Amino acid sequence: MPLNEEIRGLIFTYCRNHLADNSWYDKQLEFIEDDDLKRRIIREFMAIRFAYKLYEGIQAKKENYIFQIRYQIFAYASLYEAILDYVLLNCYKENRHFKNMLYYKKLKKISVPKNKMSIFDEIEHDGKKIFPCYEGMKKNDYSKIKFESKCDVARRIGLIYKIKYRKGKECDLPNDILRIYNIRNGIHLYAEKRKGIEYDIELSKIAYRRMKPFLEQIKLKLKKDKKI
Repeated sequence: MPLNEEIRGLIFTYCRNHLADNSWYDKQLEFIEDDDLKRRIIREFMAIRFAYKLYEGIQAKKENYIFQIRYQIFAYASLYEAILDYVLLNCYKENRHFKNMLYYKKLKKISVPKNKMSIFDEIEHDGKKIFPCYEGMKKNDYSKIKFESKCDVARRIGLIYKIKYRKGKECDLPNDILRIYNIRNGIHLYAEKRKGIEYDIELSKIAYRRMKPFLEQIKLKLKKDKKI
């Protein structure tokens, strides 16, 4: 049974209070020219912030508290990945660091006439037959490339990097984003137990706080490289 209209109104007012409007999100993601993707990211971003305010408002405890943290981490990790994928694929696919990630060395067998194969019949190593081959390059399926590799390429390109604050404090943004993503991959009841994952609200706050410098660094690099 749904709550009455007055209570729903109070809840929605509370959750939407101090949250940015669509124009703010649109400005933050101005470098994404794929309108459908941008809308999806904005909707997800707004939903994350709304959900955080809701659980904060009810002062979630125990299993609801854990669910709150889990959802925040999962959602923010997905945003980081979607944004990074878009930038790499649409703006830096010709970059040497991106190409090095996309291709890997692979031995390829060479067809040799049968009358020339006799020499290989006399060669073996550790009981294994030797075949003629050469070292070539094979393209990776981008969807199978680990986020760790994408994050490293983004760092090498200069899209994301460490932040140095006053008084010597430092924030390793690439490492923080990777940590958030790795925790996301552990969000599975059995894996949580096996890996000893413990959820802390501070981690979900870090996932939120790193989004602003993440977007700022990307936009700065894109403008510098005249990509936007």
